[in-house]
Amino acid sequence: MAKRRDQVGELLQKWGIVDAQQLAEAQKMSEGTREKIGEVLVKLGYASENEVAKALASQLGMEYVDLDQPDVIDKSQIPLIPEDIIRKYTILPLGKDGSKIKVLVHDPLNLALVDDLRFRLGSDIEMALGSKTKIKEFIETVLSSEYQKSIDQLTQDLSLIHISEPT
Repeated sequence: MAKRRDQVGELLQKWGIVDAQQLAEAQKMSEGTREKIGEVLVKLGYASENEVAKALASQLGMEYVDLDQPDVIDKSQIPLIPEDIIRKYTILPLGKDGSKIKVLVHDPLNLALVDDLRFRLGSDIEMALGSKTKIKEFIETVLSSEYQKSIDQLTQDLSLIHISEPT
């Protein structure tokens, strides 16, 4: 018989992040909605998004990546996944090992994500879990600055071409 895994709310309660009353309130609020218990706990201010992500990673036996830690993401790995996919799914590439790409996700239960990544990248996918807000912030900061660098370089190249043209 398979061992029952603790649910996210139960883990947060075991860890002393929420109490039984807060968990019951969140469970009641999530009934009849499509919201997950962790989302409700965050909305109510009883748990942080990072705490919920850590609990989900623990529940699923996945690695948790804390984007608050310095140099967790190697920016040179960003080109492993096209920007449109990174933005569509709010994911980050962590690296490649042979034919497998390791990806930081916020929703590891999104099967469409895994299927789309396998198809579009032609690689097997290994997932690690992180906070959606932190992943979004990283994407906006890094991709926006990379995009601006590309525009600056293009502008500089065009001005050099313009200057060097004979009149």
